[in-house]
Amino acid sequence: MKLLTLAGLVSIAAATNNTAVNDTTSAANSTTTTTTVLTRTMVDVQGKSGKFTIYDERSGKGSGIQVTMDALRELDAEGNAVGASGSTKHSINTFAAQDFTIADAEDVLMGDENLTAVKVSFSSPISTIGRIRVDTYALGQSGKLGPPGETWEMSAGDLKWNIELSEWNWCGCSKGKDTEEGAFVDLDISVKGLGDAETKGDSNKSLALGGGVTLELSNQVFSDGSWV
Repeated sequence: MKLLTLAGLVSIAAATNNTAVNDTTSAANSTTTTTTVLTRTMVDVQGKSGKFTIYDERSGKGSGIQVTMDALRELDAEGNAVGASGSTKHSINTFAAQDFTIADAEDVLMGDENLTAVKVSFSSPISTIGRIRVDTYALGQSGKLGPPGETWEMSAGDLKWNIELSEWNWCGCSKGKDTEEGAFVDLDISVKGLGDAETKGDSNKSLALGGGVTLELSNQVFSDGSWV
């Protein structure tokens, strides 16, 4: 597998003001960025663990949501974990000790409508079998974004995020007399809001997280050049 990308959207219900902002602060274990126009959506990334918090600057970090990558497992075609016993591990039981490299914030244009956004990316190797990267995009204006046939209505201050797995070396691992073959990757992610999550409507891909924050998810992935 050369490239696999998953996407999601966090919508933060926050009032706007008339201040245009584009600043970034960095430290050893965190970075914070804001959108470019009208809103003050902040993304705080922990360099150790890759956990990130999204919040409105005026309401404080306690008002936002926290996204945590909990574990990663490579599975065979029957859904069994593989590569757990050899010298090269194909699973991570916790990201707590994982070191992430945080890239500088950059202004980008997104989608067919060329929506303005501030992008912050952070990445880490997964043992010696591949890499994981998270791209966050704090939107500076309203418009539509999303996978084919599944676009979301975006507002200034919303945050879109992608999780990318790349440079993957699948397990062809010996276990006794047998050979384990990797076919899938499971990534456990938890999203913590201000209240209990509730589904919106009949879809389990749209969740209310409390405090006016909603989470939109996609079941599509971009794999080696194609959406599936």
